[in-house]
Amino acid sequence: MTWPADDLKRIARSLLLRVNPQRADGTASRDVTVGFVIVDGDIYVRSMTASGLWYRRALANGAGIIRAGRVIRTMREVTFHDGADAPHEQVDAAYAKKYRLAGRRMIESITNEAMQPLTVRIDLRPTTL
Repeated sequence: MTWPADDLKRIARSLLLRVNPQRADGTASRDVTVGFVIVDGDIYVRSMTASGLWYRRALANGAGIIRAGRVIRTMREVTFHDGADAPHEQVDAAYAKKYRLAGRRMIESITNEAMQPLTVRIDLRPTTL
C-alpha cells in the first residue's frame, strides 16, 4: 500500500527510524534504531547482520511498529518484507547521500554487495473496510 505523502515527508526529515518488530506471541519487541532511506516512495532499512534479532523477527513475523519524528505506525498498520526485489543500486545511493557525514567507512559498511540481501522494505498494511 502506498505511503501517504505527508507521512513520507515527516519520516524523511528523520535521520533514523525506530522499529519494533512483532514477537511470535504478538507483542512488540524492544525498539531498535536503524538507518533508513526512502526510494520511489518505499521505505527501506538494512540490518548490519543476518543474525540481528530485530531483523529476524521482522521477516519471520512480518508486522511491527515504526517511529520516525511524529509519525507512529502500529502493528496493525505496518508490515516488513524481504527486500530481495529492492532497487539496490538506488538504495545504496540513497544511503550514501543521506549518511555521507558519517564517513566513508560507515557508508561502505552498509552499501556493499554483501549487505544488499539484508534489505527490508516497510509497507503500510492494506486496510479493510
